[in-house]
Amino acid sequence: GEAVRIMTGAPIPDGADSIIPVERTSRDCATRVQVHAEVKLNDHIRPVGGDVLPGDAVFAQGDVLGPASIGVLSSLAVSSVRVYPRPRVAVISTGDELVEGGGALAPGQIRDSNRPMLLAMVTDAGCEAIDLGIARDDESALEEALLDAADKYDAIVTSGGVSVGDYDVVKAVLARIGVLVWSQVAIKPAKPLAFGVIGSTPIYGLPGNPVSSNISFELFARPALRAMAGHTVLERPVVDAVATADFGRRSDGKIHFDRVTVSLGAAGFTAERSGGQGSNVLSAMAHANGLAILPDGDGVEAGGSLRVMLLTDHFSYPEGSEFSGAPRT
Repeated sequence: GEAVRIMTGAPIPDGADSIIPVERTSRDCATRVQVHAEVKLNDHIRPVGGDVLPGDAVFAQGDVLGPASIGVLSSLAVSSVRVYPRPRVAVISTGDELVEGGGALAPGQIRDSNRPMLLAMVTDAGCEAIDLGIARDDESALEEALLDAADKYDAIVTSGGVSVGDYDVVKAVLARIGVLVWSQVAIKPAKPLAFGVIGSTPIYGLPGNPVSSNISFELFARPALRAMAGHTVLERPVVDAVATADFGRRSDGKIHFDRVTVSLGAAGFTAERSGGQGSNVLSAMAHANGLAILPDGDGVEAGGSLRVMLLTDHFSYPEGSEFSGAPRT
């Protein structure tokens, strides 16, 4: 037989029908090559069209373009494609009691934890988060801020000011300058939740309690914002998990969402509460990787089946399970 040396990726010389890696050969003189492996027809040859053929649908509407996608487009000499722009979402906290930054708190003050959290959640949803700071409990100032935001941005997310207190002004202002579609939902936490539109701009008025704010964003704002960004998968995945302890609750006409830690073992998912379930206990939310969905009723006993919305793909693996030595995602 005959052989000629070529570089990786070079065109196949006329008459050649196989390639052997150079490390599987040796040369005993300038004109002889010894081959130390079996050579089959078309070995190590990449045919024309082996990746993408003419007429192939490479990507479809709703596909997320990642690094490999950019590489595929470049290999096809596609320098630009039509994409959905990232929605620009304004985030506003409301309340005279809110302060930001460090320093000592005066009586009646609390730190604004919701706005940094919601800015991160908006970004995680695939949008551009716009920080509009803290709006005080003044209807005229809030009206001006909301009208300006509705004119400039694709959506608005506020926290606080949607319950029934004297200083819960978001609902009143929204009803006056826009359309208030609803102001309560039958869930716990996050019963007070306002949704409306100012012109054509949607506004999500989330509760002020930190956990309520987080969960209501997950359930209502996040899917809508993902749809605005062109995503086709809008909802978080929901799985069945075994309750490791009792998930008791009382019947109150609401669906409860308990913060849970989900583990994955050989038998599937298990779930346990990640901490206190009060709407102020944000640390339990931070340690949770799922929300257990408890329909109205008496709850679920230990060993029973829970429906759990997964908030992440990071799971713990019980010691001794076949997954316990696996790398974490």
